Amino acid sequence: MEKLEGTWVVAVSGGADSMALLDMCYQNNMDIVVAHVNYQKRESANRDEKGVESYCHNRNIPFFKHVVDNYEKGNFQAIARKIRYAFFKEIVEGQNAKGVLVAHHLDDVLETYIMQKKRKSIPEYYGIAKETKIYGVRVCRLLLEYTKADLETYCEKHNVPYFLDESNLKDDYTRNKIRHEQIEQMSVQNKKDMVKCIQQDNERLQKEMSEVRLFCENKDTLMQEELLTLEESFLCKVLRYWIIKHTEYHSISMKYLLHISELIKKKENWIYPIRSKFQLVCEYGVMKIESTETYSFYHVFQKIEYMKTEHFETCDHGKKIEGVFVRDEDFPLVIRNYHSGDKIELRYGTKKVSRFFIDRKIAKKERELWPVLVNNMGKIIFVCGIGCDISHYSNNFNMFVVK
Repeated sequence: MEKLEGTWVVAVSGGADSMALLDMCYQNNMDIVVAHVNYQKRESANRDEKGVESYCHNRNIPFFKHVVDNYEKGNFQAIARKIRYAFFKEIVEGQNAKGVLVAHHLDDVLETYIMQKKRKSIPEYYGIAKETKIYGVRVCRLLLEYTKADLETYCEKHNVPYFLDESNLKDDYTRNKIRHEQIEQMSVQNKKDMVKCIQQDNERLQKEMSEVRLFCENKDTLMQEELLTLEESFLCKVLRYWIIKHTEYHSISMKYLLHISELIKKKENWIYPIRSKFQLVCEYGVMKIESTETYSFYHVFQKIEYMKTEHFETCDHGKKIEGVFVRDEDFPLVIRNYHSGDKIELRYGTKKVSRFFIDRKIAKKERELWPVLVNNMGKIIFVCGIGCDISHYSNNFNMFVVK
């Protein structure tokens, strides 16, 4: 195993693979600290914790543990991964370390590849990459050429203690089932042949991804008309790359991508959720990713003031459509963002602000922060882009509001 310079956090569960990784790092005189997570999901969990801590104590290796008492509801595997990598990030930052070393090995690579093919997913990489970033933390895998049997043999040969996780013996998870029914039945030659297939698939994938990156280069939005010209497989890769780039969500299923592909074919506006924080929005032929967080603003004026904010600017000059003549009896004035149902009285009748948005094809997210001017009677007397109401028109405007 190669020796890395600098301080590294070694993720150690107590199994043969992570204990072999820990011992190899120690024997290579690497500057390491150990991170262990006790999920308390089985009776032997405390045994594993004490075993790892004992190994570290006997060799003066700094040991950090995180004991999990409460879990949020949902998929345990996904939740556990989130917990441990958040913990690893905390230690990496606290120790000023280069990153985290994890003990994924060749059997893990093959299991992952089989799962990817079974799900017909479009991954960033087939199998498991030697290096990646998770939560902004560098994660390195130095054991990808070793099989699980190799690592067990290493531990036995070098008298390195390791502890069996009984849950791995069950077929409760898809990965365990693949491990027991396929990986453990493969010969050394079968594994070598599959490694060649993975290498070929990755070469092809990297070529395709370079084309995808070129297509998405410098694009904050995607044009529906252009997407409709793409072959479906390439379109799904574009969508996956683009969503990851703008949200950092990596777990995107093929089913999800195909659903978006079908929506793109419809010549209409739509919104599709991306987890809880983002949404995919297609409006007037333009597709973009937006935050689901809502924003508002509310500024009170006791007199005419000229100021510049994030959402609007008031000044003493401007275009006619930006002007309004305010009177003393209008104060206090409020400039706020648009609310559903807002309307303004114009020379040719009352106009709903929402109708203005539709006519101008203004995106829904932009509408949320559209400035309107309201007098002390609660009447809207000015809307950016529409102008002032009938009773505040003048040839000598004294206030201009610019979006």
